[in-house]
Amino acid sequence: MNWLASIQPSTVRKLEVYIISLLRHFFVKVFNKNQTHNYLRTYELTVGPEHQLVIPAVSDASNPTKILFANTSIHVAPSFVWRIQGGNKKATLLDCGSVLFDKKLLLTDYTIDASINLFTHHKRAPYQATTLIAPWSQFFEETPSGFLYKRWITFRGYYDFMMLVAAKLCRIKDALSEQVFAQSIVAYPLLNTAFEQDFLTLIGFRPEQILDSQLYNVSFDTCLLGDSNSWCYPNITDVMSLKRNVERRVSVERTHQNRIYIRRTGRRRVLNEEDLIRLLKTYDFTIIDDVPRSIAEQVSIYKNAAFIVGPHGASFTNIIWCEPGAHLFELFNAEYVPDYFLYLSKLMNLRYSGYCSGTRVGTNSGALTADITVSISEVEECLQRLLIVS
Repeated sequence: MNWLASIQPSTVRKLEVYIISLLRHFFVKVFNKNQTHNYLRTYELTVGPEHQLVIPAVSDASNPTKILFANTSIHVAPSFVWRIQGGNKKATLLDCGSVLFDKKLLLTDYTIDASINLFTHHKRAPYQATTLIAPWSQFFEETPSGFLYKRWITFRGYYDFMMLVAAKLCRIKDALSEQVFAQSIVAYPLLNTAFEQDFLTLIGFRPEQILDSQLYNVSFDTCLLGDSNSWCYPNITDVMSLKRNVERRVSVERTHQNRIYIRRTGRRRVLNEEDLIRLLKTYDFTIIDDVPRSIAEQVSIYKNAAFIVGPHGASFTNIIWCEPGAHLFELFNAEYVPDYFLYLSKLMNLRYSGYCSGTRVGTNSGALTADITVSISEVEECLQRLLIVS
């Protein structure tokens, strides 16, 4: 399909619109997210309430006049669990994880146009499930502008999985009896990462209950679905469900109040980290290396942390295991200063501080991978003040 590279995006989009209209007319109704929600109203099993959260302005820890985050009022939409019955209606799971039900393609997550999910790329083994849990309705690497013109959205990281898939699975688990959950099949396009397998095992799925929708053509009698709303601001009900379900299995009690530094060895690492670590050790910080760890190990590290320092990164997803009052001190590159760990900190009743060198602060996605340099003297001044408060 190399010839596609020479076609103008506008031409490709017109072709897609034409194909979509044919699909809708002759084969299936392709629902967008809003249409999916409206259609599934009669199938609602549980509803997590919407909530409003006001996040006060946050200044740079080293400079009160430099605003990292403005005062923000966040509205988080409700979260749903739906239960649909196959019966005489055609009910199957596509390889992308979307449900095709009664000639309707249902989209519960983020893809802009669900029509791209109709195209199965290879033959899959048939599988009939009595109860199916379908927690994710798109490939983890998607083409939101269309199935031909490639512009990728990627949801493959630890934060993505824990907040979008793991939390939703916990929401669905809470809506079911233990007996039904124990007999259910979970299927979606698996990431095949260690943290994914660790979580699925931890929450109670046996290997034979876990299917990759890219390999199995799953039909079902009953299917449990849930929606995804904000990537940055997950529903508090989901976050607390995730915390509760994991901690119930891990059973880690807080025995220490450690000061920890979370290293990063990939993107967004601290370039002058050796100097920073030297400083932190004089304040009794434990250095946590960037190596693979089980979820149980991460729960233990964060639950026993009283003060956490580190560059912005997915490890801070684990602050949901922290005890209330723990302090997160997040280091940024000034061109990329997102607020979703500030949001999680507020949900979990943690203290929060942020720091970046330089004077200009922004959220330029082009700087997503940019490394970080800190002023050692400025960080030390921050620590001297913040550690007293903590």
